[in-house]
Amino acid sequence: MPSGVAVLELDAPGRLDARLSRDLPADPDMAEAIMRERMATPEWQETADRYADSYLGLARAWQLGVENVPAVVVDGRYVIYGEPDVAAALNQADRLLGQEGRR
Repeated sequence: MPSGVAVLELDAPGRLDARLSRDLPADPDMAEAIMRERMATPEWQETADRYADSYLGLARAWQLGVENVPAVVVDGRYVIYGEPDVAAALNQADRLLGQEGRR
């Protein structure tokens, strides 16, 4: 992948939720106690940071007007939809921007 490219996984918050809620009991009090224990571990800060980053990614995609996935945003202005391969989407963007510059 080209340098300077950030990949935002818009399903990351849901995947984190699923991982954290796995094996929690149905009883809300017991589940809360288990989550409090997990949150007291040194590893929790890393999980909290991943949550924050994943929601920042969602907010950034919303700000950029991303409507569908996969989407590759180029220069914060152009969106290439439907191409999951970032390098291919960047090549497509280069071609389109090159055509735009020749007009």
